[in-house]
Amino acid sequence: MFRNFILHILIPVLLLAVACQSPAPKPVILVSKEYDNRFVTWLSQADSSIERINMYTVSRDSIGHYLSQAHGIIISGGPDVNPALYGKESDLDRCGPIDYRRDTLELDMIRFAMQNNIPLLCICRGHQILNVANRGSLIIDIPWGHVILFPLSIELTHIFYN
Repeated sequence: MFRNFILHILIPVLLLAVACQSPAPKPVILVSKEYDNRFVTWLSQADSSIERINMYTVSRDSIGHYLSQAHGIIISGGPDVNPALYGKESDLDRCGPIDYRRDTLELDMIRFAMQNNIPLLCICRGHQILNVANRGSLIIDIPWGHVILFPLSIELTHIFYN
């Protein structure tokens, strides 16, 4: 009787349970703003199963949903960060057009990544807004060929590893 129970009831139930399990979720990578398909190409070459979301096209009320699904976040390059975000409102005229929506979106993405230990890759402007998100400041538009020397107040030493 016990053998019949195992053969006719328990094994089919276990097989059904295994067959009904959903596959592992695809990795989800959020990109703050994508200008062309360079991230599609790059991420597809790394892993074709990656789902990439261009967060700039997502409605404001859906951002939290996508952030909660993220396995990684890319803050891409682009135009100037609003100088008002780091205390240099007077330099606004030295910048190109400001994308307020993008600044807000990227600050939200960075803070979420840092609070939830989600891997974060920042590229060019992404480094700048990461700095601003951590209460840093920026130098507005350093002209090409202009040399700025910062005094070093620390002594540099080489560390050799065996």
